[in-house]
Amino acid sequence: MVSDWQQVRLGEIVDFTPKRTIKKGTVAPFISMADVTENSKFITEVFEKEYTGGGSRFANGDTLFARITPCLQNGKCSKVSGMENTETGHGSTEFIVMAAKTPVYDEDYVYYLARLPKFRAYAESRMIGSTGRQRVSWQDLEEYEFAAPPPNERKDIGSFLSNLDDKIELNRQMNETLEAMAQALFKSWFVDFDPVIDNALAAGNAIPDEFAERAKQRKAIEKKDNADIQSLFPDEFEFTEEMGWIPKGWEISTLGQESDFSNGYAFKSKELTAESKDAFHVFKMGHIKRGGGFNYDGTKSYFPIEAAKDLERYLLKKGDLLMAMTDMKSSMALLGHTALMPEDDKFLVNQRVGRLSVKEDATLNYPYIYIYSNLDTTIGELRSRANSGVQVNLSTAEIKATNILVPSRSVHDIFNVKAISFFEKTFLNDRLNRKLAETRDTLLPKLMSGEICISDAEALVENV
Repeated sequence: MVSDWQQVRLGEIVDFTPKRTIKKGTVAPFISMADVTENSKFITEVFEKEYTGGGSRFANGDTLFARITPCLQNGKCSKVSGMENTETGHGSTEFIVMAAKTPVYDEDYVYYLARLPKFRAYAESRMIGSTGRQRVSWQDLEEYEFAAPPPNERKDIGSFLSNLDDKIELNRQMNETLEAMAQALFKSWFVDFDPVIDNALAAGNAIPDEFAERAKQRKAIEKKDNADIQSLFPDEFEFTEEMGWIPKGWEISTLGQESDFSNGYAFKSKELTAESKDAFHVFKMGHIKRGGGFNYDGTKSYFPIEAAKDLERYLLKKGDLLMAMTDMKSSMALLGHTALMPEDDKFLVNQRVGRLSVKEDATLNYPYIYIYSNLDTTIGELRSRANSGVQVNLSTAEIKATNILVPSRSVHDIFNVKAISFFEKTFLNDRLNRKLAETRDTLLPKLMSGEICISDAEALVENV
Protein backbone atom coordinates (compact mmCIF):
# COMPACT_ATOMS: atom_id res chain seq x y z
CA MET A 1 0.00 0.00 0.00
CA VAL A 2 1.29 3.49 -0.85
CA SER A 3 2.61 5.19 2.31
CA ASP A 4 -0.06 7.89 2.63
CA TRP A 5 -2.98 5.66 1.61
CA GLN A 6 -5.30 4.36 4.32
CA GLN A 7 -7.46 1.30 4.71
CA VAL A 8 -11.11 2.42 4.67
CA ARG A 9 -14.60 0.93 4.55
CA LEU A 10 -16.66 1.90 1.48
CA GLY A 11 -19.46 3.17 3.69
CA GLU A 12 -17.08 5.89 4.93
CA ILE A 13 -17.08 7.67 1.57
CA VAL A 14 -20.38 6.48 0.02
CA ASP A 15 -24.03 6.96 0.97
CA PHE A 16 -25.96 3.90 -0.18
CA THR A 17 -29.58 4.39 -1.31
CA PRO A 18 -29.53 8.04 -0.14
CA LYS A 19 -32.79 9.74 0.71
CA ARG A 20 -34.22 11.34 -2.42
CA THR A 21 -37.76 12.68 -2.47
CA ILE A 22 -40.31 12.55 -5.31
CA LYS A 23 -43.97 13.30 -4.79
CA LYS A 24 -46.16 10.36 -5.78
CA GLY A 25 -47.85 10.98 -9.13
CA THR A 26 -45.07 13.31 -10.33
CA VAL A 27 -43.72 12.75 -13.84
CA ALA A 28 -39.95 12.56 -13.38
CA PRO A 29 -36.83 11.22 -15.15
CA PHE A 30 -36.84 7.42 -15.24
CA ILE A 31 -33.99 4.99 -15.84
CA SER A 32 -34.59 1.28 -16.38
CA MET A 33 -32.03 -1.50 -16.04
CA ALA A 34 -31.89 -1.66 -19.84
CA ASP A 35 -30.61 1.94 -19.86
CA VAL A 36 -27.71 1.18 -17.51
CA THR A 37 -24.73 0.34 -19.70
CA GLU A 38 -22.04 -2.31 -19.43
CA ASN A 39 -19.04 -0.49 -20.81
CA SER A 40 -19.91 3.19 -20.83
CA LYS A 41 -20.02 5.73 -18.05
CA PHE A 42 -22.96 7.67 -19.40
CA ILE A 43 -26.65 6.86 -19.65
CA THR A 44 -27.70 8.14 -23.06
CA GLU A 45 -31.46 7.74 -22.71
CA VAL A 46 -33.46 9.11 -19.77
CA PHE A 47 -37.24 8.90 -20.14
CA GLU A 48 -40.05 10.65 -18.28
CA LYS A 49 -42.40 8.44 -16.28
CA GLU A 50 -44.93 8.90 -13.48
CA TYR A 51 -43.56 8.03 -10.06
CA THR A 52 -45.87 5.52 -8.35
CA GLY A 53 -44.06 5.28 -5.04
CA GLY A 54 -41.63 2.40 -5.58
CA GLY A 55 -38.16 1.79 -6.93
CA SER A 56 -34.87 3.58 -6.44
CA ARG A 57 -34.34 7.35 -6.45
CA PHE A 58 -31.24 9.19 -7.55
CA ALA A 59 -29.74 12.55 -8.55
CA ASN A 60 -27.05 13.75 -10.94
CA GLY A 61 -23.64 12.40 -9.95
CA ASP A 62 -24.96 9.20 -8.34
CA THR A 63 -23.64 5.84 -9.49
CA LEU A 64 -26.16 3.10 -10.40
CA PHE A 65 -24.75 -0.36 -9.68
CA ALA A 66 -26.61 -3.48 -10.88
CA ARG A 67 -27.25 -5.84 -7.98
CA ILE A 68 -28.90 -8.80 -9.73
CA THR A 69 -27.77 -11.76 -11.86
CA PRO A 70 -26.66 -11.54 -14.68
CA CYS A 71 -26.50 -7.73 -14.84
CA LEU A 72 -23.91 -7.47 -12.08
CA GLN A 73 -21.66 -10.06 -13.73
CA ASN A 74 -22.07 -8.34 -17.10
CA GLY A 75 -20.79 -5.07 -15.65
CA LYS A 76 -23.90 -2.87 -15.73
CA CYS A 77 -22.91 0.34 -13.98
CA SER A 78 -23.47 3.98 -14.95
CA LYS A 79 -23.20 7.49 -13.56
CA VAL A 80 -26.34 9.63 -13.63
CA SER A 81 -26.09 12.85 -15.64
CA GLY A 82 -28.21 14.98 -17.92
CA MET A 83 -31.01 15.77 -15.48
CA GLU A 84 -31.73 19.22 -14.10
CA ASN A 85 -29.55 19.86 -11.04
CA THR A 86 -32.55 20.03 -8.73
CA GLU A 87 -34.32 16.98 -10.21
CA THR A 88 -34.67 13.59 -8.61
CA GLY A 89 -35.05 10.58 -10.89
CA HIS A 90 -36.46 7.13 -10.21
CA GLY A 91 -35.87 3.69 -11.63
CA SER A 92 -35.44 -0.04 -11.17
CA THR A 93 -35.20 -1.65 -7.75
CA GLU A 94 -32.48 -3.88 -9.19
CA PHE A 95 -29.67 -1.35 -9.04
CA ILE A 96 -28.05 0.12 -5.96
CA VAL A 97 -27.66 3.88 -5.77
CA MET A 98 -24.19 4.99 -4.60
CA ALA A 99 -23.71 8.69 -3.78
CA ALA A 100 -20.35 10.18 -2.81
CA LYS A 101 -20.43 11.76 0.63
CA THR A 102 -17.96 14.39 -0.60
CA PRO A 103 -18.82 14.82 -4.30
CA VAL A 104 -16.09 17.37 -5.05
CA TYR A 105 -13.48 14.67 -4.40
CA ASP A 106 -15.23 11.36 -4.84
CA GLU A 107 -18.08 11.61 -7.37
CA ASP A 108 -16.06 10.14 -10.24
CA TYR A 109 -13.85 8.07 -7.95
CA VAL A 110 -16.88 6.21 -6.59
CA TYR A 111 -18.05 5.38 -10.10
CA TYR A 112 -14.67 3.94 -11.10
CA LEU A 113 -14.38 2.06 -7.83
CA ALA A 114 -17.72 0.43 -8.71
CA ARG A 115 -16.19 -0.64 -12.03
CA LEU A 116 -13.08 -2.10 -10.40
CA PRO A 117 -12.87 -5.87 -11.12
CA LYS A 118 -11.79 -6.55 -7.53
CA PHE A 119 -14.86 -4.76 -6.16
CA ARG A 120 -17.19 -6.50 -8.59
CA ALA A 121 -15.73 -9.88 -7.60
CA TYR A 122 -16.40 -8.98 -3.97
CA ALA A 123 -20.01 -8.03 -4.80
CA GLU A 124 -20.54 -11.25 -6.74
CA SER A 125 -19.21 -13.33 -3.84
CA ARG A 126 -21.84 -11.74 -1.56
CA MET A 127 -24.82 -12.53 -3.79
CA ILE A 128 -27.59 -14.64 -2.30
CA GLY A 129 -30.83 -16.16 -3.61
CA SER A 130 -31.96 -18.87 -5.99
CA THR A 131 -30.00 -19.60 -9.17
CA GLY A 132 -30.67 -17.01 -11.85
CA ARG A 133 -32.20 -14.52 -9.38
CA GLN A 134 -29.30 -13.83 -7.06
CA ARG A 135 -28.78 -10.36 -5.59
CA VAL A 136 -26.29 -8.49 -3.46
CA SER A 137 -27.41 -6.11 -0.72
CA TRP A 138 -26.16 -2.58 -0.29
CA GLN A 139 -25.35 -3.42 3.32
CA ASP A 140 -22.75 -5.94 2.12
CA LEU A 141 -21.24 -3.45 -0.31
CA GLU A 142 -21.00 -0.88 2.48
CA GLU A 143 -18.61 -3.21 4.32
CA TYR A 144 -16.12 -3.49 1.44
CA GLU A 145 -12.62 -2.51 2.64
CA PHE A 146 -9.86 -1.14 0.42
CA ALA A 147 -6.78 1.05 0.41
CA ALA A 148 -7.77 4.62 -0.47
CA PRO A 149 -5.50 7.53 -1.41
CA PRO A 150 -5.96 11.02 0.09
CA PRO A 151 -8.96 13.03 -1.20
CA ASN A 152 -6.99 15.09 -3.76
CA GLU A 153 -5.50 11.95 -5.29
CA ARG A 154 -8.94 10.34 -5.43
CA LYS A 155 -10.16 13.42 -7.29
CA ASP A 156 -7.23 13.26 -9.74
CA ILE A 157 -7.73 9.54 -10.44
CA GLY A 158 -11.44 10.04 -11.04
CA SER A 159 -10.81 13.05 -13.31
CA PHE A 160 -8.17 11.24 -15.36
CA LEU A 161 -10.36 8.20 -16.02
CA SER A 162 -13.35 10.46 -16.63
CA ASN A 163 -11.42 12.32 -19.36
CA LEU A 164 -11.06 9.04 -21.24
CA ASP A 165 -14.78 8.39 -20.98
CA ASP A 166 -15.49 11.97 -22.06
CA LYS A 167 -13.50 11.35 -25.25
CA ILE A 168 -15.43 8.12 -25.85
CA GLU A 169 -18.73 9.94 -25.32
CA LEU A 170 -17.72 12.77 -27.65
CA ASN A 171 -16.95 10.25 -30.40
CA ARG A 172 -20.28 8.54 -29.75
CA GLN A 173 -22.13 11.84 -30.10
CA MET A 174 -20.17 12.62 -33.26
CA ASN A 175 -21.27 9.28 -34.70
CA GLU A 176 -24.90 10.07 -33.92
CA THR A 177 -24.52 13.35 -35.80
CA LEU A 178 -22.84 11.66 -38.78
CA GLU A 179 -25.56 8.99 -39.02
CA ALA A 180 -28.24 11.68 -38.72
CA MET A 181 -26.62 13.57 -41.59
CA ALA A 182 -26.62 10.46 -43.77
CA GLN A 183 -30.23 9.69 -42.85
CA ALA A 184 -31.31 13.29 -43.52
CA LEU A 185 -29.83 13.06 -47.00
CA PHE A 186 -31.59 9.75 -47.62
CA LYS A 187 -34.92 11.16 -46.43
CA SER A 188 -34.57 14.24 -48.60
CA TRP A 189 -33.77 12.29 -51.76
CA PHE A 190 -35.70 9.04 -51.36
CA VAL A 191 -38.63 9.79 -49.03
CA ASP A 192 -39.48 13.47 -49.51
CA PHE A 193 -38.11 13.52 -53.10
CA ASP A 194 -36.89 17.11 -52.76
CA PRO A 195 -34.74 17.14 -55.93
CA VAL A 196 -37.63 15.74 -57.99
CA ILE A 197 -40.03 18.33 -56.57
CA ASP A 198 -37.51 21.09 -57.35
CA ASN A 199 -37.16 19.86 -60.92
CA ALA A 200 -40.93 19.57 -61.35
CA LEU A 201 -41.43 23.11 -60.05
CA ALA A 202 -38.77 24.43 -62.44
CA ALA A 203 -40.34 22.59 -65.38
CA GLY A 204 -43.91 23.56 -64.48
CA ASN A 205 -44.96 19.90 -64.14
CA ALA A 206 -47.82 18.66 -61.96
CA ILE A 207 -46.96 17.61 -58.40
CA PRO A 208 -49.07 14.93 -56.65
CA ASP A 209 -51.30 16.18 -53.85
CA GLU A 210 -49.37 14.23 -51.19
CA PHE A 211 -46.28 16.34 -51.98
CA ALA A 212 -48.13 19.65 -52.24
CA GLU A 213 -47.14 20.88 -48.78
CA ARG A 214 -43.55 19.86 -49.37
CA ALA A 215 -43.62 21.74 -52.67
CA LYS A 216 -44.75 24.91 -50.84
CA GLN A 217 -41.83 24.54 -48.45
CA ARG A 218 -39.41 24.03 -51.34
CA LYS A 219 -40.67 27.19 -53.04
CA ALA A 220 -40.05 29.19 -49.89
CA ILE A 221 -36.40 28.21 -49.33
CA GLU A 222 -33.32 29.47 -51.07
CA LYS A 223 -31.87 26.61 -53.10
CA LYS A 224 -28.13 26.18 -53.45
CA ASP A 225 -26.63 25.82 -56.91
CA ASN A 226 -26.13 22.08 -57.28
CA ALA A 227 -27.01 21.66 -60.93
CA ASP A 228 -24.87 18.58 -61.58
CA ILE A 229 -26.61 16.52 -58.91
CA GLN A 230 -30.02 18.05 -59.60
CA SER A 231 -29.80 16.99 -63.25
CA LEU A 232 -29.57 13.32 -62.20
CA PHE A 233 -33.14 13.37 -60.88
CA PRO A 234 -36.33 13.25 -63.01
CA ASP A 235 -38.84 16.11 -63.06
CA GLU A 236 -42.04 14.02 -62.94
CA PHE A 237 -43.78 11.47 -60.71
CA GLU A 238 -45.65 8.30 -61.62
CA PHE A 239 -48.13 6.27 -59.59
CA THR A 240 -47.45 2.65 -58.52
CA GLU A 241 -49.71 0.18 -56.73
CA GLU A 242 -46.92 -0.88 -54.38
CA MET A 243 -45.57 2.46 -53.13
CA GLY A 244 -47.89 5.18 -54.47
CA TRP A 245 -46.22 8.13 -56.21
CA ILE A 246 -42.53 7.69 -57.00
CA PRO A 247 -40.10 9.53 -59.30
CA LYS A 248 -40.72 8.66 -62.93
CA GLY A 249 -38.35 6.03 -64.27
CA TRP A 250 -37.38 4.63 -60.89
CA GLU A 251 -38.29 1.03 -60.04
CA ILE A 252 -39.53 -0.97 -57.07
CA SER A 253 -37.75 -4.00 -55.66
CA THR A 254 -37.88 -5.95 -52.39
CA LEU A 255 -35.39 -6.67 -49.63
CA GLY A 256 -35.51 -10.32 -50.71
CA GLN A 257 -34.43 -9.39 -54.24
CA GLU A 258 -31.67 -7.06 -53.13
CA SER A 259 -30.23 -8.98 -50.19
CA ASP A 260 -29.76 -12.46 -48.81
CA PHE A 261 -31.61 -12.90 -45.52
CA SER A 262 -30.73 -15.54 -42.94
CA ASN A 263 -31.29 -16.22 -39.25
CA GLY A 264 -28.48 -16.75 -36.79
CA TYR A 265 -27.35 -19.98 -35.16
CA ALA A 266 -29.24 -21.44 -32.21
CA PHE A 267 -26.48 -21.52 -29.60
CA LYS A 268 -27.12 -23.45 -26.42
CA SER A 269 -26.31 -21.54 -23.24
CA LYS A 270 -24.02 -24.33 -22.02
CA GLU A 271 -21.94 -23.94 -25.21
CA LEU A 272 -21.16 -20.28 -24.52
CA THR A 273 -18.38 -18.89 -22.36
CA ALA A 274 -17.41 -15.55 -20.84
CA GLU A 275 -13.78 -16.13 -21.92
CA SER A 276 -12.85 -14.15 -25.05
CA LYS A 277 -9.47 -15.77 -25.74
CA ASP A 278 -9.47 -18.08 -28.80
CA ALA A 279 -13.20 -17.52 -29.18
CA PHE A 280 -15.73 -15.82 -31.43
CA HIS A 281 -17.84 -13.03 -29.97
CA VAL A 282 -21.53 -14.01 -30.28
CA PHE A 283 -23.65 -11.22 -31.80
CA LYS A 284 -26.89 -11.06 -29.81
CA MET A 285 -29.73 -8.56 -29.74
CA GLY A 286 -27.86 -6.66 -27.04
CA HIS A 287 -25.40 -5.56 -29.72
CA ILE A 288 -28.20 -3.55 -31.36
CA LYS A 289 -28.94 -0.22 -29.72
CA ARG A 290 -32.47 0.92 -29.07
CA GLY A 291 -33.17 3.23 -31.98
CA GLY A 292 -30.61 1.39 -34.09
CA GLY A 293 -26.86 1.23 -34.24
CA PHE A 294 -24.02 -1.12 -33.32
CA ASN A 295 -23.07 -1.62 -29.66
CA TYR A 296 -19.76 -3.48 -29.70
CA ASP A 297 -19.91 -4.38 -26.02
CA GLY A 298 -23.58 -5.29 -25.99
CA THR A 299 -23.00 -8.75 -24.55
CA LYS A 300 -20.04 -10.76 -23.38
CA SER A 301 -20.89 -14.21 -24.76
CA TYR A 302 -18.25 -16.16 -26.63
CA PHE A 303 -18.01 -19.43 -28.54
CA PRO A 304 -14.69 -21.34 -28.82
CA ILE A 305 -13.10 -21.09 -32.28
CA GLU A 306 -12.15 -24.77 -32.27
CA ALA A 307 -15.84 -25.71 -31.89
CA ALA A 308 -16.99 -23.44 -34.74
CA LYS A 309 -15.61 -25.35 -37.71
CA ASP A 310 -19.07 -25.91 -39.21
CA LEU A 311 -20.39 -22.41 -38.47
CA GLU A 312 -18.57 -20.39 -41.13
CA ARG A 313 -21.87 -19.28 -42.69
CA TYR A 314 -22.75 -17.49 -39.42
CA LEU A 315 -19.59 -15.37 -39.39
CA LEU A 316 -20.29 -11.67 -39.89
CA LYS A 317 -18.45 -9.40 -42.29
CA LYS A 318 -18.28 -5.67 -42.92
CA GLY A 319 -21.49 -4.36 -44.42
CA ASP A 320 -23.79 -7.05 -42.96
CA LEU A 321 -27.05 -5.60 -41.65
CA LEU A 322 -28.29 -7.09 -38.37
CA MET A 323 -31.93 -6.91 -37.31
CA ALA A 324 -33.59 -7.70 -33.97
CA MET A 325 -36.16 -10.39 -34.74
CA THR A 326 -37.97 -10.82 -31.40
CA ASP A 327 -39.08 -8.79 -28.41
CA MET A 328 -41.63 -8.83 -25.63
CA LYS A 329 -45.02 -7.34 -26.54
CA SER A 330 -44.82 -5.11 -23.46
CA SER A 331 -41.81 -3.21 -24.81
CA MET A 332 -41.01 -4.00 -28.46
CA ALA A 333 -37.96 -1.84 -27.72
CA LEU A 334 -35.63 -3.58 -30.15
CA LEU A 335 -37.93 -5.34 -32.60
CA GLY A 336 -36.99 -4.40 -36.16
CA HIS A 337 -34.12 -2.12 -35.17
CA THR A 338 -30.90 -2.61 -37.06
CA ALA A 339 -27.14 -2.39 -36.73
CA LEU A 340 -24.48 -2.14 -39.38
CA MET A 341 -21.39 -4.33 -39.03
CA PRO A 342 -18.52 -1.80 -39.24
CA GLU A 343 -15.70 -4.17 -40.14
CA ASP A 344 -14.74 -7.81 -40.45
CA ASP A 345 -14.41 -9.16 -36.94
CA LYS A 346 -14.74 -12.36 -34.95
CA PHE A 347 -18.53 -12.37 -34.59
CA LEU A 348 -20.98 -15.26 -34.98
CA VAL A 349 -24.64 -14.25 -35.27
CA ASN A 350 -27.19 -15.61 -32.78
CA GLN A 351 -30.64 -16.99 -33.74
CA ARG A 352 -32.71 -14.01 -32.49
CA VAL A 353 -30.88 -11.75 -34.92
CA GLY A 354 -31.52 -11.68 -38.65
CA ARG A 355 -28.73 -10.91 -41.12
CA LEU A 356 -29.13 -9.19 -44.48
CA SER A 357 -26.15 -9.41 -46.82
CA VAL A 358 -26.17 -7.47 -50.08
CA LYS A 359 -26.46 -9.76 -53.11
CA GLU A 360 -23.77 -9.54 -55.75
CA ASP A 361 -26.42 -9.89 -58.48
CA ALA A 362 -28.93 -7.43 -56.98
CA THR A 363 -30.72 -5.04 -59.33
CA LEU A 364 -28.17 -2.29 -58.85
CA ASN A 365 -25.65 -4.23 -56.76
CA TYR A 366 -26.36 -1.92 -53.83
CA PRO A 367 -23.68 -1.31 -51.26
CA TYR A 368 -24.87 -1.74 -47.70
CA ILE A 369 -25.48 1.96 -46.91
CA TYR A 370 -28.55 2.35 -49.12
CA ILE A 371 -30.33 -0.72 -47.74
CA TYR A 372 -29.40 0.23 -44.17
CA SER A 373 -30.93 3.66 -44.72
CA ASN A 374 -34.04 2.04 -46.21
CA LEU A 375 -34.46 -0.15 -43.15
CA ASP A 376 -34.39 2.88 -40.89
CA THR A 377 -37.46 4.24 -42.68
CA THR A 378 -39.38 0.93 -42.77
CA ILE A 379 -39.10 -0.15 -39.11
CA GLY A 380 -42.62 1.03 -38.30
CA GLU A 381 -44.05 -0.94 -41.20
CA LEU A 382 -42.14 -4.10 -40.19
CA ARG A 383 -43.21 -3.84 -36.56
CA SER A 384 -46.85 -3.42 -37.57
CA ARG A 385 -46.68 -6.76 -39.38
CA ALA A 386 -45.15 -8.68 -36.46
CA ASN A 387 -47.18 -11.44 -34.81
CA SER A 388 -49.28 -10.50 -31.78
CA GLY A 389 -48.08 -13.04 -29.21
CA VAL A 390 -46.57 -12.25 -25.82
CA GLN A 391 -43.19 -12.56 -27.51
CA VAL A 392 -43.52 -10.83 -30.86
CA ASN A 393 -41.52 -12.05 -33.83
CA LEU A 394 -40.75 -10.71 -37.26
CA SER A 395 -41.49 -13.06 -40.14
CA THR A 396 -38.69 -13.88 -42.55
CA ALA A 397 -41.18 -13.85 -45.41
CA GLU A 398 -42.49 -10.40 -44.43
CA ILE A 399 -38.97 -9.00 -44.26
CA LYS A 400 -38.08 -10.36 -47.69
CA ALA A 401 -41.30 -8.97 -49.15
CA THR A 402 -40.67 -5.43 -47.88
CA ASN A 403 -40.63 -3.00 -50.80
CA ILE A 404 -37.69 -0.69 -51.42
CA LEU A 405 -37.35 2.01 -54.04
CA VAL A 406 -34.75 1.58 -56.79
CA PRO A 407 -33.43 4.93 -58.03
CA SER A 408 -31.38 5.38 -61.16
CA ARG A 409 -27.84 4.07 -60.95
CA SER A 410 -26.38 7.57 -61.17
CA VAL A 411 -28.48 8.84 -58.24
CA HIS A 412 -27.69 5.76 -56.21
CA ASP A 413 -23.96 6.10 -56.83
CA ILE A 414 -23.77 9.76 -55.85
CA PHE A 415 -25.74 9.00 -52.67
CA ASN A 416 -23.23 6.31 -51.73
CA VAL A 417 -20.28 8.62 -52.37
CA LYS A 418 -21.76 11.13 -49.93
CA ALA A 419 -23.20 8.74 -47.33
CA ILE A 420 -20.32 6.27 -47.15
CA SER A 421 -17.96 9.07 -46.16
CA PHE A 422 -20.17 9.68 -43.11
CA PHE A 423 -20.23 6.01 -42.13
CA GLU A 424 -16.51 5.43 -42.64
CA LYS A 425 -15.89 8.21 -40.12
CA THR A 426 -18.21 6.46 -37.65
CA PHE A 427 -16.30 3.20 -38.15
CA LEU A 428 -13.05 5.03 -37.41
CA ASN A 429 -14.52 6.57 -34.27
CA ASP A 430 -15.76 3.14 -33.15
CA ARG A 431 -12.28 1.66 -33.50
CA LEU A 432 -10.76 4.56 -31.55
CA ASN A 433 -13.37 4.19 -28.82
CA ARG A 434 -12.56 0.50 -28.40
CA LYS A 435 -8.87 1.34 -27.99
CA LEU A 436 -9.70 4.09 -25.48
CA ALA A 437 -11.98 1.72 -23.55
CA GLU A 438 -9.31 -1.00 -23.49
CA THR A 439 -6.76 1.54 -22.22
CA ARG A 440 -9.17 2.79 -19.55
CA ASP A 441 -9.91 -0.74 -18.35
CA THR A 442 -6.19 -1.57 -18.24
CA LEU A 443 -5.30 1.56 -16.28
CA LEU A 444 -8.27 1.41 -13.88
CA PRO A 445 -6.97 -1.27 -11.45
CA LYS A 446 -3.40 0.05 -11.69
CA LEU A 447 -4.42 3.59 -10.72
CA MET A 448 -6.86 2.47 -8.03
CA SER A 449 -4.20 0.28 -6.38
CA GLY A 450 -1.35 2.80 -6.64
CA GLU A 451 0.64 0.55 -8.97
CA ILE A 452 1.11 3.49 -11.34
CA CYS A 453 0.71 7.25 -10.96
CA ILE A 454 -1.19 9.73 -13.15
CA SER A 455 1.92 10.83 -15.07
CA ASP A 456 2.68 7.22 -16.07
CA ALA A 457 -0.93 6.72 -17.14
CA GLU A 458 -0.85 9.90 -19.23
CA ALA A 459 2.14 8.59 -21.16
CA LEU A 460 0.28 5.37 -21.98
CA VAL A 461 -2.77 7.29 -23.20
CA GLU A 462 -0.57 9.42 -25.47
CA ASN A 463 0.50 6.23 -27.25
CA VAL A 464 -3.13 5.46 -28.05
